[in-house]
Amino acid sequence: MDFRIADNGGHQREDELIRLHGPTAYFATLPAREIVAALQTNGVPAKLSLSAGAFLCNQIMYELLDYVAERGDQIPAGFIHLPLLPEQAAQRQIIPPSMQLETMVQGICIILQTIATQVSA
Repeated sequence: MDFRIADNGGHQREDELIRLHGPTAYFATLPAREIVAALQTNGVPAKLSLSAGAFLCNQIMYELLDYVAERGDQIPAGFIHLPLLPEQAAQRQIIPPSMQLETMVQGICIILQTIATQVSA
């Protein structure tokens, strides 16, 4: 792990493994390209990312996929970033992407439908 910034406790991890005896990495098992296509088709802005990032998101994804692997489950798992709300983004010096809550909820419903379709196929 290489955190680009320190966590709330002031710790900044560098060159550390998440699990000493675990795999170096996991790949998400979500149907990512299908999810992005379904979101875009329905007017919800989305783009494919090849990483959960270099902070806690990466660790959360690793821990989830490690848990699924340990259980032997064959379920789709991964990490999806959601943008800030417009009122949150407006408080930043450099305004990042944002999205209305209603659009995010619509997107989450589309994501769940896409995953369910893939699982039942």
